[in-house]
Amino acid sequence: MSPRWLRHIALPVAIVLLCMGLLAFGLVRLSSIEKTMRVSRASNML
Repeated sequence: MSPRWLRHIALPVAIVLLCMGLLAFGLVRLSSIEKTMRVSRASNML
């Protein structure tokens, strides 16, 4: 496999996978924060 293959195929695939992983991590964190706020909603009201 040549360096040209690495630049044109592997690098974009790696970037897309990294972005999907970060998106999944963010969704998991958002879900856990939402569950935490739902448990004690009386104390979280303004």
